Amino acid sequence: MAHADADVAAYVRSFLDDCPWVRRRVEKIEFVDDATISRHTTLDLSGVDLTAVTQACPFHADRPIVPIAVLRKNLLVHFDLRDNMSQTLAVLPREVDTFFAWSLLMEQAGQSLGDQVDEEIANFLWSLAFSFPDPDDDPFQSTVRAWVPPQAWSHERRRIWRRLLEDPTFSRFLRDFTFNYLLLTQVTGGQATHIIKYSYHQHFPFKPDKWPARLGWVPPEIQIDAPAVGWGRSYHLEINLPRELRGIGPILYRLVQDQGRDGLLALPAEPYDTVSQSRSVEIHTTDVVRPADHVLAVPVRLSLAGYLRAIWISTLFAALVLLLGRLNLPSVVKALNTKSEAAVALLLVIPSLITAYLIRPEEHAIASSLLRHLRYLAALAGMLTYLAAGTLVLGVSGGKLADMWTVLCVVSCAIALSFSVAVIRTSADCRDADKVCGDTRQQQVLERRLKY
Repeated sequence: MAHADADVAAYVRSFLDDCPWVRRRVEKIEFVDDATISRHTTLDLSGVDLTAVTQACPFHADRPIVPIAVLRKNLLVHFDLRDNMSQTLAVLPREVDTFFAWSLLMEQAGQSLGDQVDEEIANFLWSLAFSFPDPDDDPFQSTVRAWVPPQAWSHERRRIWRRLLEDPTFSRFLRDFTFNYLLLTQVTGGQATHIIKYSYHQHFPFKPDKWPARLGWVPPEIQIDAPAVGWGRSYHLEINLPRELRGIGPILYRLVQDQGRDGLLALPAEPYDTVSQSRSVEIHTTDVVRPADHVLAVPVRLSLAGYLRAIWISTLFAALVLLLGRLNLPSVVKALNTKSEAAVALLLVIPSLITAYLIRPEEHAIASSLLRHLRYLAALAGMLTYLAAGTLVLGVSGGKLADMWTVLCVVSCAIALSFSVAVIRTSADCRDADKVCGDTRQQQVLERRLKY
């Protein structure tokens, strides 16, 4: 096996710590559907700083190797890497980025032990950096199955391995490169500025898991990982939301492992600026933010204009008709005996109004996901008026008719109330978002757990 390189290890450590040669990193995220996002990143690199940090690396002085990102060990979809002239740049092979990661692991292991790392442990570290993680492992679990040493190891070697895992710095790097890899490319040397652009699609399942969010009573959160925060002097992230959604106050969290239990703790990140507009959310950080695992939580609301307000008014109208009908049921029955067609037609027009808002062909998949349960309620509200009309047509009378209309009226009013809560809270959240637009929200955040 090749020997680890101390200069390469220092280069990788500098990239993970502060990445000083990156003057600006701009990332733009768009939603392809409810399970996929598209990430577009532009890097502004300082040629002078890059030359200074790479001159000791034993690779291609005229075309320095540059780490540009740390990505999860997944197959990239629709990946594209180009320079400012739109010329395609090559991604270095897996063996090269593994060597970079392995060199850092070996250097840190030597520092932790105060001695040279033996060949068996070195081979094991290479395997962890090169291989894909176990599907059952999670980067934020306290124990990782892939770290279990081979059965053939001696008791002394196992003791040394446990000693390494007890070192927080080594275990942090080992966790990073067990689940992630360095994205490396080469640029032409001698330039004052390098512009690198890359993009790819990322799997991003979005499903509100709590009933208040499904019914629109509270805003569901879109949680997007932002691993590049702190890597560079300036970081700008823009999230373009579907036209049916409105962001109401993004919050940046720093994710740390929760000591003593599996899972993670979301802590407020260092100072950052946020801007919320009608269809986009932006955050900006500087190099004072420490590199770490970050997530941007964006509470979203459905736009009141159009569908939500219209379906709310339709359900209110349905509840009002059934309520007035129940309060004046004898008069309704009497009118039915004389003008049955008019009475039934009034009840049947409500489902027609509601049905017009159940299907929207050009709607974004995320908006459809958020509206799914609201549509179920709207369809139920329409069915209730069908049932009410059916009781009149079938000639149900007396106490039985009164009981059936009471049940239908109560359910319809409950649906209208649920929509009213969703609309009122949505309106209030949007007004609050307009008031704090452009403010830094970090000071308003308390520690809390996120399901990530």
